[in-house]
Amino acid sequence: MTLIGNSNVQMALATPLAGARWYAAYTAPCREKRVAEHLAMRQIESFLPLYRLPRNWKMGATWNCTDRCFPAYVFVHVADTERVRVLEVPSVHWIVGRGRKPEPLDDDTIETLRANLHLRKVEPHPYSGGRRARLHLRGPIRRLSGHCPA
Repeated sequence: MTLIGNSNVQMALATPLAGARWYAAYTAPCREKRVAEHLAMRQIESFLPLYRLPRNWKMGATWNCTDRCFPAYVFVHVADTERVRVLEVPSVHWIVGRGRKPEPLDDDTIETLRANLHLRKVEPHPYSGGRRARLHLRGPIRRLSGHCPA
């Protein structure tokens, strides 16, 4: 399994947006590529990390399929005043945050991900059903634990 970089067109804006930050936009399932295309058409910088997965078809033929590293999420680089433009894109449900306030992501983390993702072998983590899981979060759901469904 090998990783391919961005799925969308790299769009260099003529003037960088003042105060632009990276956010995670939650999308409808299996619509991430379409959302990235709509964002590119609206000249909104986005990042959709994908990985390549070889699939075996009938009669021994193999095909390289691409899948999302973060299903149902597209990263967008916008200023606070431009977040509404992201929410106007079809299949974007919300921008991830705390309550009603979107939470920006660390710019260095996204830039490192964009620059180095193609250098690493990326695979989805297999969940094993029936095992106990603990969430390490802050807030009212901290220290909760539960069982992964089988």
